Amino acid sequence: MMKKLIVSVILVSLMLSGMAFAPRMALAGEGDTWTGDVIVIGPDGETIFDDEVTIATTTIVDVDGDKHHFFSPTALGALDEASWSGDFEYEVEEGDYGLWITSIDGYENEGGCGWMYKVDGESAEVGADKYELEGESEVRWYWSGM
Repeated sequence: MMKKLIVSVILVSLMLSGMAFAPRMALAGEGDTWTGDVIVIGPDGETIFDDEVTIATTTIVDVDGDKHHFFSPTALGALDEASWSGDFEYEVEEGDYGLWITSIDGYENEGGCGWMYKVDGESAEVGADKYELEGESEVRWYWSGM
């Protein structure tokens, strides 16, 4: 019994000492930041937001209260930072393909109309929660009749 205890203590000590020298595992994209322009244009062409933001990691809370953590700058993170800076609200829901915007500044998606985004003038092929931003870019959110 005593021999098993001594062996267990030695094994635990070796494991703990090995962990002290192990390299730190970084989260994907940890430390990345993005600075760029975010523009939000409402249904009537009014500018809701137009300014530069800087983002890194982001935590988004969807309409159900679930938290989603992003460790790299995303187009959704850019909208989130703009909402804090510009004092407007937006809502996201989680769907089969990720998070999607359901309203910005009180303008809710309805029928065939809703919120879209472009990065550097190009329509994105993925959801805003999956679009990782790099370099100096512009993220433009706009109302679309689809």
